[in-house]
Amino acid sequence: MAVAEIYREYRPILPLVAATAALAWLVGWTIYARWFHPLAKVPGPFLASVTELYRFYYNFVRNGSYYLKFEDFRAKYGKWCPFPPRLATGEFSPAAPKAR
Repeated sequence: MAVAEIYREYRPILPLVAATAALAWLVGWTIYARWFHPLAKVPGPFLASVTELYRFYYNFVRNGSYYLKFEDFRAKYGKWCPFPPRLATGEFSPAAPKAR
């Protein structure tokens, strides 16, 4: 069989295969990020710990109000607050001292 014939035969299921692979990757990343990553113990919102959609929502949908969430995170999650913990870069920081 030529490659073109194989392609024509399996073409109808290629989107299903791609969607299944993407879903498997997403589930795998979520499991890794929430239970096995070194920063998995850092508290924070679930969506923010596995994806950048949280940051995207506040920066683009809510017109750049993401920085306003920092104090909310610090009040809710303590001194070492995530904003959010970016697992790829390990970004989180201690709370800033309050101005007097």
